[in-house]
Formats: sequence, C-alpha cells, structure tokens
Amino acid sequence: MGQIGQAFDHITNNKEITELSAVLYADSFFCGFWSEDNRLMKSESFPVEEFDARLKSWNSNYPEADLKILSTKVPYVHLPQSYYDQEYFEDYFKGIFDLRKRKRHEKELDNFIKEEIHTLHYIDKKVVDSLNSNDLAFKMAHISTAMSNYCSASDVNLVVFMEGRNLHIVCQKEGTFRFYNQFYCVDVNDYLYFILMVIQNFGADSADMQLNIAGEIDRTSKLYTQLRAYFPDMKILDDQFEISGTVSSPAQAYFDLFLCKSCV
Repeated sequence: MGQIGQAFDHITNNKEITELSAVLYADSFFCGFWSEDNRLMKSESFPVEEFDARLKSWNSNYPEADLKILSTKVPYVHLPQSYYDQEYFEDYFKGIFDLRKRKRHEKELDNFIKEEIHTLHYIDKKVVDSLNSNDLAFKMAHISTAMSNYCSASDVNLVVFMEGRNLHIVCQKEGTFRFYNQFYCVDVNDYLYFILMVIQNFGADSADMQLNIAGEIDRTSKLYTQLRAYFPDMKILDDQFEISGTVSSPAQAYFDLFLCKSCV
C-alpha cells in the first residue's frame, strides 16, 4: 500500500499536524499526517528499513503530534481475554504459524474496544526499538483489531479492505465480532470468491447484506461491477474523513490511514 500516486503534501505549517499514522506492510510503511480538525494533510510511503530515520524526522518536525501504528502482518490470533495467559503467548500460535519466522519480532497484545477479546500478534523488533528510543507518544494495534473496532463504532456487519493482492475481511453480527481473516488474491475472481465464501459460511445472503469496501477499488473497476451484482447495497467507504486539497487517488485508497488514526 502507499503507491507513488497516493503521495501528496498540503502542509503549510508543521504546527497544524496533531496526529501521525503509520501502517506497516510486509516491506514498507504508509504514513498519514492529520490536522486537529481531522483532515489528512499529507501521505507518503517508505521502505521499512527507513522507519527509524522517518521517526527521527517526525520527532523533530512534529514533536507534539501523537503517533499511531497499525500492523497488517501475519501471524495474529484472536482470543477471549479470560482465556489469555501471558506465559503461553507462543502456544496460542501452534498449528497456525511457524514462529521461527518471527525470531526478530516482539510480542504484542491488543484489546478490542467493546468486547473482551485480545489480538495477539508480532511487530518487527527494529520498529519497536525505534519507537521506544524516540520521544513521540504512540499507540499500536493490528489491523484486525482496528477493523473490528470500526465495525463496532459504525454499527456495520461487513467491512472489506483491499491492499495490493491482500484482502482483509471482518464480520460482526448483532454487534458481536464473528470473524477476521486476510487472503492472498491473484485475480478479480479470487476477491469475489473469498468474500462470498465468508458470507455463505455465516449463513447470510449477500443480497441482504451491505458490503462496506475500501482500499484499491473504484467505481470504474471490473471488480466493483462484479461485486455490485452480488451486493446491491454495496458502499465504498470514501466519505469517512476529509482530505486537504486535491489528490489523484480516491479517498477510499487512504482508508488504512483512517483506520490507524481512528480505531487504534
């Protein structure tokens, strides 16, 4: 996420920036700069190796801004809070992910806002060390936590976020979290297949459910047309926040930055 076409800078005075968002992807991070009146003033993307340098720059240029970090990476586990025991953190991932691939990562624990659910996940140790060595106040969460918090706050049951070839889906029913997962998609039919599979697995009818969708999709795409045939009440999440000035990408392309700012 965070392609060159999504970068823009409409900041006229650094003092107007009160919040910073950083979304961590596999090998890059996408950044958002927010004003006090909740407008996105700037966005940019960097390789993950530059995280410490960017953090130092933000600390210098926006010392009063709050920083929020959103991780999109695997692995992750959702667990009722009453079942959680810190001593067995790694055991909850057995049979799900080979943790030898996360040796240079730190354990992280999130809380859902309205439900007694933890998200267990891992953050690159270099990122954590950089955060702890700088003076910016920060909060951190996994994208599944943020998407679930968004559903609860917005009273919606199905949210889909598309990022490159990755598809993130979260479902709730009657205000209760039911499901989050992310899928790797090769072509248009894969996105459609996974979305319908999730809906059918929960015994729902796509024609009766509103699909709330954001990310790398617009109303002229083939995927949008196909999804609209199955979800007549589909809504693109392009009205959740304001962007300062004119940008080349549609608002839904910055939804991950909004999630990071509002739901972490």
